[in-house]
Amino acid sequence: MKNKSFGKTMKFLAILPIIALFLCLEAYSQQTYTLEKAIEEALQHNHQTKMALRSIDSAQAVVHEAYGYAYPNVDFSAMYYHFIEKTRMPFPDFEALLTNATYSIFAAEGVQTRNGIFDEEMLKQRLRPLKYKLQSFTLNNNFDTKVEVSQIIFNSAVFRGIGVSGEFLQVTKTMLKSVIADVVRDVKLAFYGVLLADEFLKISEEALDNFEKNLANVKSLRDSGLVSEFDLLQAEVSLENFRPQVYNAKNALKNAKDGLKLILGKSPEEEIDVQGVFEYSDETLPNADNMVNQSYKSNFTLNTLVKKRNVDEAVIDLYRSEYWPMLTAFGNYSFSGASDNFNFQTYQSSVVGLNLQINLFKGGRTSQKVEQAQIGISQTDEQIIQYKQFLAAQIRAKILELEKVKIMIEAQDRNIMLADRAMQIAISRFKEGQGTQLEVLNSQIEQRKARINRLQSVYEYLTAKFQLENLIGNVSNDYLNYYGI
Repeated sequence: MKNKSFGKTMKFLAILPIIALFLCLEAYSQQTYTLEKAIEEALQHNHQTKMALRSIDSAQAVVHEAYGYAYPNVDFSAMYYHFIEKTRMPFPDFEALLTNATYSIFAAEGVQTRNGIFDEEMLKQRLRPLKYKLQSFTLNNNFDTKVEVSQIIFNSAVFRGIGVSGEFLQVTKTMLKSVIADVVRDVKLAFYGVLLADEFLKISEEALDNFEKNLANVKSLRDSGLVSEFDLLQAEVSLENFRPQVYNAKNALKNAKDGLKLILGKSPEEEIDVQGVFEYSDETLPNADNMVNQSYKSNFTLNTLVKKRNVDEAVIDLYRSEYWPMLTAFGNYSFSGASDNFNFQTYQSSVVGLNLQINLFKGGRTSQKVEQAQIGISQTDEQIIQYKQFLAAQIRAKILELEKVKIMIEAQDRNIMLADRAMQIAISRFKEGQGTQLEVLNSQIEQRKARINRLQSVYEYLTAKFQLENLIGNVSNDYLNYYGI
């Protein structure tokens, strides 16, 4: 017998490392998040922040492009071409011109010929009619290389374009802060949503355990003949009716975790858990007017609209710059050659100069663009006014909601105490034969409702609090400066 026991012990010790390894792998595969760790994870992997960062990269590229227009422009070109058929053009007959010129000299000098002295009469006989004929002045093979440098000395559009790109970069940076603030808010809501679902599951499992204990007690009392069969059946039915609520609570917890994983940028297949306390702490509510004034300064969406207005104003200056002249300095050097048999005769040339360009008339297009941009500023102004009104209304609504929930939580704390006491009395009465099974079941239901109602109120309080913080731009600088921008 001892040998068998010893053998079982040795087998268990042999597989113990395997069990330990399995448990370690399971623990490693499931990550546990605190609130701070969840926020940091979201800032690293959340898809919204990634898109906002790409927008900043794009805006910085626009800034570099704008500066590029102010730098010198250097071009190099090289070309070789061969005439399959040369270009011809009408030109006076050079042979006739030379012949007539020669005979004219003979006549003027009275040159002696075999036929006598060359005189005017002989000149008239020898002159050839002057006609045009197609002639070519090009060689078969040609090449041309050129280096050209140009530098803008004055162009208001270039300088204004740099300003516009800088303002646009500031808009994208403010938009990133707005996204970060939204991500922090969403993580908090999802994180406490998981804690809430976990508390619901605990209450459901505890209630299920109470139903099972109650059924066991009723069976014991039934065996003793103290309760009726009806009470036993009622306890069994109540237990089975409640069991699906536990499954629903488990599914709700899984859905809450899936929502948090989506914000964290994690795969749905990964397993996560959260570590935190779902509790309510009484706080002094802020003054609504002070919060509204703070939101006008710190709300990131409002700041984005204000910076967008700066962009609109810079765009107007950019359009107006089309009225100003443009002065450009340029210079080029070329090296060329031509030949019929690749024995090139080469030549070179270089030139420097200034180019002044002034637009005199564009059909009113510039003025129309300026007018459209001014309308855009007016629209942005209306958006700013409308959003300020929205902020004020939302902040006051959230503060009223916080005040209401605070009162509800205070009442629910007392209600839970009453429900606990009522359930204890119902159980005691039932055991003493003075109460009914229905009273016990109803007291358990009321106690569970009281606890659930308080949890829901606490979550409503936290939700309103996090949304209020987002509205007034109350976000830690550690989060806002997470990307060092």
